[in-house]
Amino acid sequence: MTLAVAVREAYDAAGGSWAEGPMHLYRELARPLVAAAGEVTGRRAVDLGTGSGAVAGLLEAEGARVVACDGALGMLLPRRGERAPAVVADVRALPLASHSVDLVAAGFVLNHLPDPGPALREAARVLRPGGRLVGTTFAGEAASEVKRALGQVAARHGFVPPGWYAALHDAPLYQPTRAEAERVLASAGLRDVRAEVTVVRLRLSVEQVVAWRWGMAQLAAFVGGLTAAERAALDADAAAELRRLWPPEGLAALDFPVLVMSGRTPSAGQV
Repeated sequence: MTLAVAVREAYDAAGGSWAEGPMHLYRELARPLVAAAGEVTGRRAVDLGTGSGAVAGLLEAEGARVVACDGALGMLLPRRGERAPAVVADVRALPLASHSVDLVAAGFVLNHLPDPGPALREAARVLRPGGRLVGTTFAGEAASEVKRALGQVAARHGFVPPGWYAALHDAPLYQPTRAEAERVLASAGLRDVRAEVTVVRLRLSVEQVVAWRWGMAQLAAFVGGLTAAERAALDADAAAELRRLWPPEGLAALDFPVLVMSGRTPSAGQV
């Protein structure tokens, strides 16, 4: 099984869990991407790797006309009647006409690709001349102490990380530097490329953090396969572990370093 297939299958299975946990966090992490897109009212946009629709929803709220896509059907099913129209599609072969959209948004999806070049070239194909691509990935490890603590909890209850999860760490846009990200975007033919780091600070409760971590694709299948008693024991262990790290008031401020990337296709007449 290829890495791409393994990742797609994991996210397909995680759709419901993602919508209940990580979606709430990723909606806030989507805000820097939407801000970087600029004025979008009336613009045609495609949201690549839409997941539970965080980016698409924010773009629609700003007045964009959005079509969303994801390679995993399971990610598109939760709340499907309340979301932007969506299609199952490979980001390397979009079912869109050339030069048909004004904006391509790629929130935390390019980091899942061992070679982001084909997806970026496909984004450039569907963009009109002078159209804009905006994307995000993490600029460094976020909430490392929390992740490590809950990883140890999950391991005590029998979790073994899937092979695809470790393999993603070698992807060029997994946690790139600004220069690395700009080089990848430029190699796909985009102009005026930029990559800037911003830090999103979120105040989260123990319950929100547990829902976030257990809903992630690498953990969702394991957690979903537990019996009710096993899940209760896992959750109790996780809550106890986090409360040893947590401030007395019950909310912790966690910082997420986000790399916001952007570029444009050449305008008409440019070589």
